[in-house]
Amino acid sequence: MKMKEIHEIAKRYVVESIGNMASVGSVYFSEEVCRWSVQILAKTPKGIFTIGTMELDQKGNIIDMPEKELLLEVLRRRAKRDFSVIEVPTKDLKKVQEITKVNLIG
Repeated sequence: MKMKEIHEIAKRYVVESIGNMASVGSVYFSEEVCRWSVQILAKTPKGIFTIGTMELDQKGNIIDMPEKELLLEVLRRRAKRDFSVIEVPTKDLKKVQEITKVNLIG
């Protein structure tokens, strides 16, 4: 399957099982384990947070998905932190770090 198809399958599943304040982010394929990994995101007034990762096989079947309660707990903990999430192109990251103190979250 193509990355776009995996993204759509994952997005539909996440919205149906968690709610419309959830979505998916980046999609990666690991040739080593032949699995797709998809970031699970939560949209909040404080920003968009990565709260987990789901895995799909090559055909788009979900093989690993954190339980809703775990994802909600991750979101509660992340939302308590006082920080902002910004997107910066890699080439500009060093400049941003020099201008301000940035807490990078992996």
